[in-house]
Amino acid sequence: MKHVNTKTGGICGILAAIVFIIFTALAVVNYPDYSPYTAWLSDLGVGETALFFNLGLILAGIMGLMLSISLYNFKARLTTLGTTLLLLVDVFLIGVGIFTEDYGVLHTYVSFIFFILAGLALLVLGAGMIKMRAGQFTFLMGIAMAIIYSILGVQPISEFILVAVIIFWSFVFGAWLLKKKF
Repeated sequence: MKHVNTKTGGICGILAAIVFIIFTALAVVNYPDYSPYTAWLSDLGVGETALFFNLGLILAGIMGLMLSISLYNFKARLTTLGTTLLLLVDVFLIGVGIFTEDYGVLHTYVSFIFFILAGLALLVLGAGMIKMRAGQFTFLMGIAMAIIYSILGVQPISEFILVAVIIFWSFVFGAWLLKKKF
């Protein structure tokens, strides 16, 4: 596998977060009465707002893939496992944008796997990089996801908060990769 420069990966991590926020915001402003307390984010992926939301997921997933591939530059075994899990997270994010709620149970499975893998990837990647500040941050974001899920369970607002954690991690971790001297 050809490696991506970590600086490029950092830029892609930041852009993935920004793209997701912009495209989701475009979908939200065009969705009458959308509320993260009562509607799943995936509700934005069908109907009139589908193009904005799904395109944002797919583009963010592609940029996330670039971030993930850049992390293969870290050679530790646990970091490599976490990177592989993160790569799968990005594949499933793209899958959520392709297999919308119109696909029924397939969408449910793809979304569920995305969230489970995201938390697991952050925990494993963070553990693999635990001696670095970014690794500690990553591990804490994985812990935060587990706590949020255990307290709020599966409901629209918990999904919204979990996505916010992932976006925050992508932006901060991307910035760290840009600053880091390797």
